[in-house]
This record gives sequence, structure tokens and C-alpha cells, in this order.
Amino acid sequence: MADGFGLALAGQYLYGKKLTRWAGTDLMEKICEIAAGQGKSVYLIGGKEGIAEKAVEKLQEKYYGLKVVGAEKGIVFQCDPEKSDGFLKNEYLVCQGFDTDENNKLLEHIRVAAPDILFVAFGHGKQEKWLAEFLSRLPSVKIGMGVGGAFDYISGQVRRAPKLARYLGLEWLWRLLSQPWRIKRIWKAIVSFGLLVKDYKIQISLPFRQGVIGFIMNKEGKFFIAKRCPLPTDSYFFNIDHWQPPQGGISVGETAEQAVLKEVWEETGMTAEILARCVAIHQYDWSVAYMRKKGKGYRFMGQQKTIFLLKYNGDGSDIKVDNIELCDYRWVDLEELKKMIHPMRRSSLEILLAEVNNFRVV
Repeated sequence: MADGFGLALAGQYLYGKKLTRWAGTDLMEKICEIAAGQGKSVYLIGGKEGIAEKAVEKLQEKYYGLKVVGAEKGIVFQCDPEKSDGFLKNEYLVCQGFDTDENNKLLEHIRVAAPDILFVAFGHGKQEKWLAEFLSRLPSVKIGMGVGGAFDYISGQVRRAPKLARYLGLEWLWRLLSQPWRIKRIWKAIVSFGLLVKDYKIQISLPFRQGVIGFIMNKEGKFFIAKRCPLPTDSYFFNIDHWQPPQGGISVGETAEQAVLKEVWEETGMTAEILARCVAIHQYDWSVAYMRKKGKGYRFMGQQKTIFLLKYNGDGSDIKVDNIELCDYRWVDLEELKKMIHPMRRSSLEILLAEVNNFRVV
């Protein structure tokens, strides 16, 4: 979904495809229109004090019957400037902090209200990472959308660019003239984004690095999950710990089966046996920022992970994380595993659950 003129141009440049542009505010209003017609409920979080509530008033005036089950400011994010150093450690990634207790209260409010649709206005980057981390804890929510400044526009707090400027893709110029203090953000959106797209054009011609990921069960039917040691190139989701199963690359001349057993032993000291290998592969691209940090010699588009379910019969005395890739571990049940696993690894677990039906250890 291209929510900006730059994304539409990038789609044409990268893939030769013309993308239909849906500005975030327009898409949010369209979803609200459909929700009102189908009796679906919505919840709004984010924006300045009172803005979400004002946006609700405008939406309910415009879309008769729209069911709003909650609206609140949400949580406050704070950035540590000492941790901001460019593309990876910037204001949208590891330097972000927030009050965990306040966040838990917010999650509880949403769970109790049980909305079908959740609109989050924490600002670009923050809202997407918050959704990626916490949406799985909100079972009623079928659609979660980061909406940026949509609450400001809908409430009337901020005036939108004229329709002609929007049609011509000149909203950035309107914002620069009306909000000159946003010049750094506009520079990133126009110039920095353009350079990233140029680099990505090169990246998508590269092969995928082949790798493995191993989900390990013990005799009690619990799963092994380990805390990854922080790395300079990690794009963590705020200050949330990165928990994952053992995983790694496949060396030249090595089979996937050999690789997963080796990675498990090297990272944990465990000797395990393979119970199942998934047919589907977890494939994902690396960001251009990550590739820049790795250097020009690292020539891959992303990773393709082969997923395994393994069995561990030991008593735990041989387990010792390597403190190079992993620095802590736990044995957890399946439901806890779903909550703890890092969003980057969650798709691997979903593939495993879709393909392996019986988790009884034999």
C-alpha cells in the first residue's frame, strides 16, 4: 500500500509497476466508512492530549453508526540522544524508551474493549514497531494500522494540503511552507529515501543467504528460547529483548540438517535430534541500512531460513549458551513462546505451527 507519492515512484523505479496511492488519512477514513456499515468497532490511540477524542467526534459525525470503543493518547516515547548514530541507531529504533507499566495498562484497556480495528498514531516508525511487537497480544484486533498524523487532520487540528498539491505529490512542499520546523523530516523523506531506493535497486539483484532455525522441545514438551546478545547492526524493536531459537547460516557443502544440528550445539551445547523439517521457507529481505552497516563485501538480498523441529532428551546439565550470539535462555510452553519470540522470527514459528500438528514428543 503506497501511502505517499515517493513510494509510488519507488514502485515504478524498482519493479516497473504503477502503484495506486492511498494517503494514510484517506485510507483510515475509508476503513471507518466500511466499519460503520459492517458494525465493526474501532479504537484510536496516540496523538497529543485530546486529539484522538476530537478525531472520534469528527468520524462519528461523518460515518453514522461508527462504533468507537476507545480513544486515548497512549504512551510517551523518549529518545536517548547518545544512542542515535545514523540509519540503525536512530530515533525510531534502539534509543526509544517508554514506561512499561503504562504500556501494559494501554494493552489491557484495548483487550477489555476488544476492538476489531486499531488505529495507532505514535509517529512514523514507532507506531509500526509497536504494532509489530504487541499486536499478537490483542486477539480481537483484525486490522492494526499506523496512521501518523491522521488524527490531527481528521480532528481539524492541522490543515491538510490542498487537493491539487496532493494530486501532484507536492504535500512535502506544503508541509515545508506551513511547518518549516519539519525540514529535517522532509529531507529524510525526499533525499535520504531516494538514496535508499537507489541502493535497494542494486540489493534486489543479489541472492538470498541460506540459513536454518531450530525450535527445540524437551521431554516435558517445553520449548527452548534464548536471548540474543546485542549487536551494533541489530534493529531492535525499542528496548525489548530479542528472544529467538538457535539459528544461523548454511556453510558451503553442508546440508540444512547438518547446519541446524551444528548451530544448536555451537550456541547451546545441546545435542538434539531432528523431528521434522518444514516445507515452507521463511524468507525476508534485509534493509538497505543493515546492508550498509555490513559493508560492500556482504552481498546478499536477505535470508531464506529452513525451519526445523528438534527434540532434546538431556537433563539440562550440558546447556551453556555461547555468550557470543546468545546470552540467556528459558524453557517455555507454546503460548509463552508465541509471546516472547521476536517479531523478526515470528513468521518461522507460524510456519512451524501450520505444518506440524502434533507436538507430543516421541
